[in-house]
Amino acid sequence: MTDWYNLAWNDVVNLMQSNSKRGLLEEEVLINREKYGVNKIVGIERKTLIKSMLKQLVQPWIICILINTIVYFILHIYFPAVIYMAFLLISICTVLMEKYTEQKDLKTLQKFNAGDCSVIRNGRLVTIKNEDLVVGDVVVYKKENIIPADLRIMDCEDLSVKEDAVTGDDNTIEKYSAKLLEYDLNLSEMRNILFKSSVVKHGSGEGIVVAVGMNTEIGKIMERLVDIEKQDNVFLKGIQQIANIMALIGLAGSIIIILNQLLNHKNIFNLYEYVSVLLSTSLPYAITAILIVINLITKLKFKREGIFFKDISKIQMAASIDVLITEKEGAFTQKNSNVRSVYDTNTVQTSKDKFIINDNMERILETSVLCNDYNGDNNTDNTIEVALRRFADEVSNNIDLYERHKRILKMPYDKEKRIQTTVNKVDRNYRAYVKGAVDVLLEECTHIMKNGIEKEITAEDIEEIKAADIDMSNECLYVIGTAYRNFNYRPSVNENIESNLVFAGLIGINNPIKDEMDKHIKNSRLMAVKPVLCTEDSKLTAMATGKRLGLLNVGDVVMSGIEMDYMEEGELERNIEKISMFSRILSAHKIKIVNAYKDINYNIALTANKLTDLPALKIANLSISHGEKCSSTLKKLSDIYLRNFDFKNLIESVYDSKSIINSMIYIFEFLFVSSLSQVMFCIFSVMFYDKVYLSPIEIIWLNIFNTFILSMGIFSVRKTLNNNIDEKKVVNKDIWNRKWKHIVLNSTILALLCCIIPNLSVSSSMYSNGMAIFIIFSVSQIVFMTKFRFIKNIIFDFLMIFYVLANCLIITTRIGQNFIELKFVNLFDAISALVIILVFILISIMKYVFTKKDYIIS
Repeated sequence: MTDWYNLAWNDVVNLMQSNSKRGLLEEEVLINREKYGVNKIVGIERKTLIKSMLKQLVQPWIICILINTIVYFILHIYFPAVIYMAFLLISICTVLMEKYTEQKDLKTLQKFNAGDCSVIRNGRLVTIKNEDLVVGDVVVYKKENIIPADLRIMDCEDLSVKEDAVTGDDNTIEKYSAKLLEYDLNLSEMRNILFKSSVVKHGSGEGIVVAVGMNTEIGKIMERLVDIEKQDNVFLKGIQQIANIMALIGLAGSIIIILNQLLNHKNIFNLYEYVSVLLSTSLPYAITAILIVINLITKLKFKREGIFFKDISKIQMAASIDVLITEKEGAFTQKNSNVRSVYDTNTVQTSKDKFIINDNMERILETSVLCNDYNGDNNTDNTIEVALRRFADEVSNNIDLYERHKRILKMPYDKEKRIQTTVNKVDRNYRAYVKGAVDVLLEECTHIMKNGIEKEITAEDIEEIKAADIDMSNECLYVIGTAYRNFNYRPSVNENIESNLVFAGLIGINNPIKDEMDKHIKNSRLMAVKPVLCTEDSKLTAMATGKRLGLLNVGDVVMSGIEMDYMEEGELERNIEKISMFSRILSAHKIKIVNAYKDINYNIALTANKLTDLPALKIANLSISHGEKCSSTLKKLSDIYLRNFDFKNLIESVYDSKSIINSMIYIFEFLFVSSLSQVMFCIFSVMFYDKVYLSPIEIIWLNIFNTFILSMGIFSVRKTLNNNIDEKKVVNKDIWNRKWKHIVLNSTILALLCCIIPNLSVSSSMYSNGMAIFIIFSVSQIVFMTKFRFIKNIIFDFLMIFYVLANCLIITTRIGQNFIELKFVNLFDAISALVIILVFILISIMKYVFTKKDYIIS
């Protein structure tokens, strides 16, 4: 937003070429509508459910399932047809549900286009539709009105509004017309601005329109949601790539079989059966169930820890970040700040000894109490204010300072200058109490108090103050300067109160570092994630803290916001990899920092809890909001929300994300081998024997039940499998691209071994052969799991035992005959199957020994 709050309202009226008395003329309305646009929140072109469904239907894996289902219906084999149709509908509904959830957020904001408002036009008060409002219009509002656009308040009386749709603050906010002097304000701090969608709860007034439509703050939020809608879900896209690869393999195999049958003039009717069986084996149907269960388990786990991921694709992004930019305050520090040192212009007093009350100390204590907004809320995030108030309460007996020295006015906190000022009545006179950044405060001081006497400040005094500041900063203390100014009249907010000050002293506040933060920083680096801290500390304090944390290594530097302001173009980009901490930066600086990292192809995660940081969050690869008092709007727009803001939680969530993605890569490699081996066997058996030895229900058992159980086993030991945590891994077609030779080799070996069964002379029964082949595939699947044989995990052991018992039950009892139509296997075929399995194990071991690679996943 343009800083309209820094301008007097009459200056804004003049800039808009409007008139506070008559408003706009009709011709001026047309000009401004053409120049600034219409007052309408424009949504994206909505994709209907039918369009989304049609888009899914053109995916190769969906086409395979459709063909398969249709063929089984033609062959009157209904059970597998219904199973495959169910998986098809579940898969499509999963995607559609994601689209529906995204569009729900957009619908909640479309309502802001409706309604009427009162404006002054051509000197008359008229009622018009909100959409007809233009920049420069003078709007008249009263209690219960909904503000139709962003307004700069011109006049108001006892005005208070609810603006939670924009700021996320559920409280009723008082508003006024006076201009504000500070910069880079949070939206909730813009007390002379009314935002589109706000509701007037009390009072009335007039305001001039400064922004309409998509240029309003609510419009910018809408635009962010539109951007989210347009983004592809990279994770689901990767899953589809994997499914499409398997589908294309199945389609290619089907073409081979069709050509074989046509060229050899064989029975064309058998093609239906052959193609349906081949397509059944080519697709790992368990993917949908696996993803749903993993998503559920992951969400529940993170929810217990106070971590909320927008969707599973954000877990993959969290596993791929290179740089984590976060605040020091809260993430690394505790909430129990305390005053450790005080410089009273003569000496430095510390909390180790009892603080001595002198004239300077009294003035410092007064400033700590009176220039303080702490209201007794123990949940406040401003630990500095709490520490100052508690310090004054513990050291001084003047508990009635508030009553004796009533506050007359408060100068808003200036984030640019980083000083805060209040004016209080002292006896019959007035005194301004000022606290803030030492360097800024010294520039405004003309005098200094020493031993109760005000003297003109000298260069020597300034050097002593700076030396005390440096000493405190080197002890990792947050240093605040205190000063004051006496008035024999009541000053106004329009005066330059923060000048000609008398320096009183320094306060050094200790904000303790949480336990084992150095350990978590090391863990972050082991995962190849660089932590970058932003802090409100001075550069000196930041350097001392960085060294204590082990964050600053040789060559690492701290950069301040002021230094960034005066850097030459390209200088930040050239030095960005050397910077590990940023001191006293603004929201605009964060945008530059994120862009600098992205320019060198780093994936960036950024934490924030203020809407002013939304532009920076928008361009970061992973946006993380945090804190119980975080704006509800920011929670909705961010990828991850942390209830308890802690660097430990951040790093552990990254580690867990890497574990989850790594386990899924193992799962998909296992599914590739399991499915491809069956595909290749079906192709070989049709070409060599003109038969298929696996029934549709046997394939369902192998590719849905068995693979699901084993995949959940792999997922249960995900943290144990999290090797090479410094590598970025993603779930997409690269899994196949990296390992296709290995996957094809293992699949070919198993498929060729299965082809031996029908060649054995005693094995004349097709059903007995099929049963032996089913046994081979069932056992080979768990042979693949020997990768995890030394892992001690109760869930893994339970799943493996359950797998073995379930397969033994259906192979050796009538349950298999009744449930999945297994046929009797003769003794010779059973022995043959066991021999084939032993040969496969022996080949796998030899492959491992000679290649020094894992025979499943290298």
